[in-house]
Amino acid sequence: MPRLVVVCGLPGVGKSTTAARVADRLGAALLRTDAVRKEIRPEPRYDRVESRRVYSRVLDEAHGHLAAGREVVLDGTFQNERQREWARDLADDVDCGFELVRVVCDESVAVERIADRDLDGELSDASLGTYHELMTSFDELALPHVRIDNSRSEAATERQVERWCDQLR
Repeated sequence: MPRLVVVCGLPGVGKSTTAARVADRLGAALLRTDAVRKEIRPEPRYDRVESRRVYSRVLDEAHGHLAAGREVVLDGTFQNERQREWARDLADDVDCGFELVRVVCDESVAVERIADRDLDGELSDASLGTYHELMTSFDELALPHVRIDNSRSEAATERQVERWCDQLR
């Protein structure tokens, strides 16, 4: 049975790195909201209408993969409980497993990562302002989830991902 894994969290915490590691370990398709957002609008506004379009398209793409029996990892902020519930409902609709991963890190680490981004080479346009805005508006996770702390070394994060993925098998 395929599985849908949602990797969520604030900008700069390492969601994309973590999601890529999870997708690689599971042999899953990786769908990034940042990539879809850039397809929809090269200069994203991060407003409510745009976000709804982005998440709708990502979930539609995920549906196709899941219906074909392929596992999927979604990489996005998923700041609203409603967005996370849409993903869980998709998993229910196609009768597949559902996992939610929240990536966190120390605020100082996230701020430094965002400040150091080469925006020409990054899919994400999230700024420090976006980080601080989302920090205050990010809905608490009501759904069961695993927490990956990406504050330390890449190796430490990789060990957490490895242990968690091994538990899924």
